[in-house]
Amino acid sequence: MERDLTQGRFGAHMRALLPGAVGLQILFALFEVVDAFWVGRLAQPGPELAALAVGTYGLWCLFSLEHMVVTAVLAVVSQSVGAGMEDRARRAAARGFVFAVLLWGVALVVGLPLRDLVVAWTRVEPGAAQLSRDYLGVLLGGALSIFGFGTVDAVFRARGDTKSPVFLLAGALLLNLALDPLLVLGWGPVAGHGVVGAAWATVACRMAAVLAGLLLLVRRGHVSFRPWGRMLLRSEYVRFLKIGAPAAGGGLLYCLTFLGLASFLAPFGDEALGAFAIGQKIESISWASLVGVATVAAAWVGQNLGAGHPMRARRGAWLAVGLGSALALMASGVFVFFREPLLQFFAPGQEVLHGYGRTYLVIVALSQVPLAVEIVLYEAFGGAGDTLPPMWIISVFTLARLPLAWWLCDGLGWGAEGVFWSVTITTTVKGALMAWSFSRDRWIARGRGMLASIAGEE
Repeated sequence: MERDLTQGRFGAHMRALLPGAVGLQILFALFEVVDAFWVGRLAQPGPELAALAVGTYGLWCLFSLEHMVVTAVLAVVSQSVGAGMEDRARRAAARGFVFAVLLWGVALVVGLPLRDLVVAWTRVEPGAAQLSRDYLGVLLGGALSIFGFGTVDAVFRARGDTKSPVFLLAGALLLNLALDPLLVLGWGPVAGHGVVGAAWATVACRMAAVLAGLLLLVRRGHVSFRPWGRMLLRSEYVRFLKIGAPAAGGGLLYCLTFLGLASFLAPFGDEALGAFAIGQKIESISWASLVGVATVAAAWVGQNLGAGHPMRARRGAWLAVGLGSALALMASGVFVFFREPLLQFFAPGQEVLHGYGRTYLVIVALSQVPLAVEIVLYEAFGGAGDTLPPMWIISVFTLARLPLAWWLCDGLGWGAEGVFWSVTITTTVKGALMAWSFSRDRWIARGRGMLASIAGEE
């Protein structure tokens, strides 16, 4: 299932890898879709959906930390594979799993005390607030399932294999489909736990995929924990932090900003916040396809830089931008012309919620193409190990959503619609700046510098 991305045409590799890469991201999104589907069928879904919205932002924070592992491991392993340093690639993969465990410990120590602060920030009603705290507690306790699978996925993708992670996550999703209705709604002697039950189901199923993935990597010889004394090579973890921290930092700011946007929506009621959450679940399908294209671009850039083909790496990244933009344009049409059946699927018969949801989907449809440029080039920078430029762009203009939303929402009196417009406007600016920064080609020199330091070790 592995592919050497340093040889052959970009189109042929993309056709082979894209279904798996997009499929994996769709499976990730479906975990959230399944949760929203069953939670929306509770007798009183308003507080539970609001809690799911708050919990989703917490989940995004964990996925941002996961991106620290994914970006660092993919960059180091893919460039090592491209340069023909197989032993170095295997040990880097093993250290990626150690790094994931360490990161889990940090997330627990820092995240549990901050849980109440995060919930208070969103200003949700008391019932939803307690549910949010419980939901976040389960996610933090099971965060190793997120960081671990991110490492599994990164190692496979670095070697041009996008199919194996899909099979692993598909198995986890099938298990989740069976557990979710049982733990959310209850059945027979099993009591339903609402949104908290959805969290337990997700954590258990993802952890099963992590264990199966690690076993598969070891059996294929892609991970080597020997010699054990080399697992704690300090320079490797410093490199992981240098590459991964900017990627995670931008993502964390993104999540915290959305918590702030949720607080602006809270005065308009649980329906506005629930519509925001459901709208993002629908948008996550588009997001999944774009991230799928981006992950192939990251592996392409990493392997080709490692093999000494920077212009091939550059051309592939821009071709990926074009493909992602075409997919984003199609998603925009779906959001506009099929918004009613989509909203009806998630929250049948809830007209107030649908009103906010229709507005959200039309507004974000305008930003899907710039979003494609942002996502694809963000990952392409990561494949080169050059994560600081995109971090600054993401951070500054994601944070700008808060004052912009306040001005549009309160200053101009646009209400909830002002929050939705703040997302579209800043996404458009980020896409334009990301394209400008990548076109300067400074990432090529930085990627070469990282590979030289890797070659000098061990």
